Amino acid sequence: MPHAPASTEPFNGRLAGGRLPVGRAHELRAALGLLDGAGPRALILAGEPGIGKTTIWRELLRRAGERNFELLVAMPSGAEVQLTFAALGDLIDGLGDGALATLAPPLKRALEVALLRVDGTGVDGRAVGVAVLELLRARAARRPLLIGIDDLQWLDDASARALGFALRRLGDAPVAVAATLRTGGPDAVATLDLPAALGSERVGRVEVGPLTLAAIHELLVARTGIELPRRTLVALFEAAGGNPFLAVELAHEQLRRGTELEPGSPPPVPASVRTLVAVRVGRLPPEARQLLLAAGGLARPTLELLGRLRPDAEAVLQPAVQAGLIEPGAKPGELRFTHPLHARVPYEALDAARRRRLHARLSAVVDDVEERARHQALAAPGPSAAVAAALDRGAAAAGA
Repeated sequence: MPHAPASTEPFNGRLAGGRLPVGRAHELRAALGLLDGAGPRALILAGEPGIGKTTIWRELLRRAGERNFELLVAMPSGAEVQLTFAALGDLIDGLGDGALATLAPPLKRALEVALLRVDGTGVDGRAVGVAVLELLRARAARRPLLIGIDDLQWLDDASARALGFALRRLGDAPVAVAATLRTGGPDAVATLDLPAALGSERVGRVEVGPLTLAAIHELLVARTGIELPRRTLVALFEAAGGNPFLAVELAHEQLRRGTELEPGSPPPVPASVRTLVAVRVGRLPPEARQLLLAAGGLARPTLELLGRLRPDAEAVLQPAVQAGLIEPGAKPGELRFTHPLHARVPYEALDAARRRRLHARLSAVVDDVEERARHQALAAPGPSAAVAAALDRGAAAAGA
């Protein structure tokens, strides 16, 4: 069986060492049906934050790799949803360096300009869409292709338009899309309308709901190594509402406090998930908290960018890695929060003045024109000609 391209191996490596979905046999079985279909098709794993969508999604992609699917993966975040072609760049990177060489020169140039690989202006959106279509067709002619998008609600508009254009025109090419989608909040909107692009009959949806008490028990034993008394387990399960992320966080919180896990003793449940995350982040050394804030403000946090703020960034962030707040990303040097709340909660706790100072620092280290303009705007205390000029440059780059 041929191996996946080298560019996908770091992601596959993380999948191989990841955690299997606990208590999700039904959802995983439904998700795996995506791999047995024919022609263009898609699956959406939908559910509230922390419910386990990404865990199922990762296992689906791992199984697809074992079945000789080529994987193209994008994991957009809320910080980059305003950046043009951010997610598309991740997907195209998965094709390898020589993929664009197969395109006709006008299509190749349009895609290279859109992805900021070469200088240029006036990118033709249709040319980008056609280029993506040609790339997908060519790769799918060799073997089945699976496009994985984690957190579909964070997909930037430009990437969504290009992908939608290509998906609508795939014919019978064996291309599948596996996406997760957050529900229950104001940001639970997918910019890529998969049913409209492929037809509703080709798009499945799996609602990922709360875990059972037995599954929560199995999960907590696996994550903490401790068998909780049943009454304590039930109290914790009820406090978490069956949400695995919250259940694990609550269990860790109880263990950190060193309280006796006596039958009938309720767990020390903070008032909200945000409080719980804030407590966990608050245990980090001050310098690690500051760098974690910076990572949360970046569209794509990397050790290189954070190293411009602190040369010892990698060492400073080790407590955050050990605490399970961040992990290595899909590419060398990238960082990814293990849950979006680990980035959002500390940021939202800042007052206006501290937020401005944070964005001022970030504007000095980022390279992307759009992202720099965004940080400068968020750092400005009031109207500024310099910031207006930066926004004009960013808008011109996005518009092009």
